[in-house]
Amino acid sequence: MTDDITPPEGDQPSGETSWMDGLDTDIRGFVDSKGYPEETVHQDLAKSYYNLQKLHAKDPTVVGLPGEDADEETWGSFYKQLGMPSDEGGYAPEFAEGVEVDEPTLDWFRGVAHKAGLNNKQFNILANAHNEQIASLQQKMADANESSTAEQFEALKKDWGADLDANVASGQKLVRALGSDLDEATLSAFEGEVGTPAMMKVMAVLGKRLGEDDFLRDMHSSSFSGNTREQSVVERDRLMGDKDFTKSLTDVNDPAHKANNEKWRRLNAKANAF
Repeated sequence: MTDDITPPEGDQPSGETSWMDGLDTDIRGFVDSKGYPEETVHQDLAKSYYNLQKLHAKDPTVVGLPGEDADEETWGSFYKQLGMPSDEGGYAPEFAEGVEVDEPTLDWFRGVAHKAGLNNKQFNILANAHNEQIASLQQKMADANESSTAEQFEALKKDWGADLDANVASGQKLVRALGSDLDEATLSAFEGEVGTPAMMKVMAVLGKRLGEDDFLRDMHSSSFSGNTREQSVVERDRLMGDKDFTKSLTDVNDPAHKANNEKWRRLNAKANAF
């Protein structure tokens, strides 16, 4: 049997070594900080050096981030390298089919995008996100208005009770009486301002009074033509100084042309009476 021989302590194997063991401490720390995998570290370091050389050579495929004290021209050049168009008109909007575009808003958005240095892809991402947000807000507002109108209408029905059908008929009577003097656009505008229930209430009240003698007399009372000759003279003189009123008398396209001419005729008739 052969006796085991233990080698002297100083002759024991030192274990595996790394090619980085001979690097300076700072360089070794730099390599470690990159986190390159051991199996590709040589290639990764070579690639990093290669890209650095391209940057120093001002290769157009390498973009360097401007420093904190860079001027606008430097930043502009940087953004152009990233795809920013040369001017605001260079942005090409890409919206989904059927999306309604407000041109003034789009032009404003182009200006802001160019000022921020966005490329066309970034511009379209933000523009479409903006459209989606606006559409969402408009839908929420429409839903809220619809809910509010429904609640108000239910309250109106409760308030009118058994008079509901009669009041609706009175409103319809007013619409028929006004005829072409009250177009659909005017009604829609009024409804949009006060709401459907409020409009129905006003029209029902006016419709009820439409056939009353007192109401018809009120239509021709002092608020329209003056109770006395003296009042009519004062009102006529006042209206003569009203530029909008006098203009409406001769402008056939003025919405108040017909009504103001009738008012002017009645005032003159009473003012000239003896």
